[in-house]
Amino acid sequence: MMSLKKKALALAVAAAAVGVGVTLAQAQTVAQNSLGQVLIYPYMTAKDGWQSFLHVINTSPNTVAAKVRFRAATDSADVLDFVLVLSPYDVWTGVVEQNTNGDYGFRPTDNSCTAPVIGKNVFQAFPVQTSEVYAEVITMGITTSTTGTLAKAAKHDTSGMPANCGVVAAAFQGGGATALVEFNPNGSASSAGGQYVSTGNSALNPLTGKFDLVHVAKGWSGAERATVIAGFGSPTCSVTSACGATGITGPMFSNTNMWQQVYGDWDHPTLAEGTGGLGGINAALNKSALINEWVLNPNLGELSPWIVTFPTKKLTVDAFATYNSTVVSTSGTKLAFGTTVSGTANCIAATASIYNREELTLQGGVSPGAAMPALCYEANVIDFSSGSINSSSVLDSSVAVTFPTSYSTGVLAGWMQLNMPSSTVAYVFNPVWTSLPGWTPTTTASAYSPSAIGRPVVGFNLTARSTPSDTVLYDHAYLP
Repeated sequence: MMSLKKKALALAVAAAAVGVGVTLAQAQTVAQNSLGQVLIYPYMTAKDGWQSFLHVINTSPNTVAAKVRFRAATDSADVLDFVLVLSPYDVWTGVVEQNTNGDYGFRPTDNSCTAPVIGKNVFQAFPVQTSEVYAEVITMGITTSTTGTLAKAAKHDTSGMPANCGVVAAAFQGGGATALVEFNPNGSASSAGGQYVSTGNSALNPLTGKFDLVHVAKGWSGAERATVIAGFGSPTCSVTSACGATGITGPMFSNTNMWQQVYGDWDHPTLAEGTGGLGGINAALNKSALINEWVLNPNLGELSPWIVTFPTKKLTVDAFATYNSTVVSTSGTKLAFGTTVSGTANCIAATASIYNREELTLQGGVSPGAAMPALCYEANVIDFSSGSINSSSVLDSSVAVTFPTSYSTGVLAGWMQLNMPSSTVAYVFNPVWTSLPGWTPTTTASAYSPSAIGRPVVGFNLTARSTPSDTVLYDHAYLP
């Protein structure tokens, strides 16, 4: 019997109502109330018997179109993506797993419509085979229409089945013209769809989600909420002016050509295409340090790997030049995201200060701390070790580094502060992606990078125990 240890989150709710006369355009932020337009799932694995379950909830009375994308932990390669259409108050679920043929992939466990149509319990092998991924769900458009073609087709009947997922999928063919009209009208007040409720911010930030890591054979199961970005895309007009008093029309995202894509080629939207572009999402996620606990307790078989994911690393590097290459900027030769370690470019040379539970400094001491093995992947696992005790046995990850605690007596447990590089992400540059909407050359670094030091980062601690078998996941604490 698996035991599930749930984490209670103390969240400060900071959702301010949008009042009359208030402009709805807003900067991207990490949502403290876990409601928003973008969901980031920092790590999912199907390796060595693990399964990773993904949940997405539409909390609104509106129909929402969203991009679902799985990216390889090693380099953020797109290993599977599709469009998800959620009817009002809908929940969609699925699982990253290994099938009986040994293939890694994703299996929806829900009836909600996707484009192209996948279907409940139909396993999709990753075209690029990898066992460790992270995932992103990005809102593409919202409609309050109940009579539009897609709203009616995606709506579930009393048996729990959508009316016609084939109609939904067809709407995204040929450049997505049908979907464009219903979900993302170009500012037309007479448009049949795309009306945004003007009475509160929650109408524009309807999504929340969580994920579970489960290992049936070992009796391990733990859950964590997705990192949620609010204000990723918003209409830019005020409810008392051009938008009118009853609703807001206009493009949800001004920086993307997501609707003008060839069916089957789902490159858009990316995390770089919301309000403020790449700089907007980088600024929202930028942190100077991560803080969390660790444990290596052989008496209970209790072990703690960390997850540290840089969900915009590929986008930032690609905006400079060919992936994982250097670029010459006006301030000299710089790397987009990190440094070169053992011939690998754009690694994060982090430092760490690690302590036990009784204030004893085990590694690093005060800032800047001890050198951490370089974090060279997009999603990284940090294992802790002390002699023969090592948390690597929990995930057996292919994207892991090991950090020794240098402590071998007593209860092996404490906390660590992982410091990001003391520099900004980007320097002055002319982005390569100038052909995409919203991407224009710039001579100021602030347009594409946060002004604060650090890196855009998300993650969590996974602590597994074998006596008794249980698992808990909990988010890192962060320093700005």
